[in-house]
Amino acid sequence: MGASEQHAVMAAGLAGGIGLSGSGCGALGAAIWLLGLNLREAGRSNKVIDARIGELVERFLASSGQEYACAAIVGRRCENADDHAGHLARGGCAELVEAITAAAEKLRELTPSPVGEEIVRPDGEVAAA
Repeated sequence: MGASEQHAVMAAGLAGGIGLSGSGCGALGAAIWLLGLNLREAGRSNKVIDARIGELVERFLASSGQEYACAAIVGRRCENADDHAGHLARGGCAELVEAITAAAEKLRELTPSPVGEEIVRPDGEVAAA
């Protein structure tokens, strides 16, 4: 999804259900963040970004058995960062992460150029396409 090493470090706190809490899926949170970031950098409007994020969430729920919580998806809560790293090293969540990544990439590709849509520049200024 175009994530840099810096992005990966920034998203690390989402691991194991946002801060290893077992709650909201960190992979979904990271995918939403990066998709929104990529679409914003491409000048897409909030309306388009919100629609694409909604589609991403729907695809995620279809892949996760309609669950948002990491502990429910994985079947347990990770005890610490090493436990979470071991889970991933054993292939845990690989299918779900691949599904989210593929969906986000597809949604980014399918997002039309902003013809007739307001373009939001990186400085926050809005211009007509």
